[in-house]
Amino acid sequence: MKVALLQWDIAWEKKEQNYQIVERLIAQAKEKEPDLVVLPEMFATGFSMHVEEIGEAPGGPTFRFLHEMARKHRIYIVGGLVEKGIDKGRNVAVAFDPEGGLLGKYGKIHPFSHQRENRHYEAGNEVAVFEMGAFKTAIFLCFDLRFPELFRCATFRGATLFVVPANWPSSRSHHWQTLLAARAIENQAYCIGVNRTGKAYEELAYPGMSMVVDPTGQVVATGGQREGVVFATIDAGQVENSRKNLPFLEDARPKLYAALYQPLASVQMKRLAEGATGEAREGQEEESKATSELYG
Repeated sequence: MKVALLQWDIAWEKKEQNYQIVERLIAQAKEKEPDLVVLPEMFATGFSMHVEEIGEAPGGPTFRFLHEMARKHRIYIVGGLVEKGIDKGRNVAVAFDPEGGLLGKYGKIHPFSHQRENRHYEAGNEVAVFEMGAFKTAIFLCFDLRFPELFRCATFRGATLFVVPANWPSSRSHHWQTLLAARAIENQAYCIGVNRTGKAYEELAYPGMSMVVDPTGQVVATGGQREGVVFATIDAGQVENSRKNLPFLEDARPKLYAALYQPLASVQMKRLAEGATGEAREGQEEESKATSELYG
């Protein structure tokens, strides 16, 4: 499967301008005939907390735009957008097939609470794995990359390809590279990360550095810090061979892990129920001032 990763300096909350950029970059990519095109998280708006202004009803303009791009160019396409929920927004990613059919939809399970994304966006609670060509694919979003449990869960459901749209800051770019490789290695799967470039505002820069990592952890392709398209070819057979030659996933013990997690989960729920006290409140006040690093 030929893949094309689109990265650019997202125009802040200007959907039509970003649609035009995507169309231009897809046209640029078409000479290499990609099967799959991937866009960043919240590609039409940037990583905005202004849900009332940018949120859409399910099936709204950005959803329809992605549907049309898939159908028009006969490609698989994955991109992130904002939906309005009941009390909060939903940070989601969707995937379409070359006929424009919806393959999968994922709601971000881990909103970035350190910078209050969780105050504006509700957390998802489902890991979706769906067929995309020769791959079984799972989508995650940016901060999810820090939680290996999600990726292993998808692997146990048959995933051979992870797609991670993101808005990941330059200040933690080394984490971005390392975690993409780690998720690929520990699950013997391809991992595609697509990140934006430019600045959301003067203090917050994004490095681009969209990447494709193979099941052994080798970087197949990576982008620089400028607008452009990153091309790569991925092979489902390589996942099969990797898992056959070194079958360590067969030694995993998911039932035991679930049992070990249960008491820890109970303690965490108790802490959440108790709410913020003293030191926690001070930490929240400090977080509210930390506006220079929104994400990752």
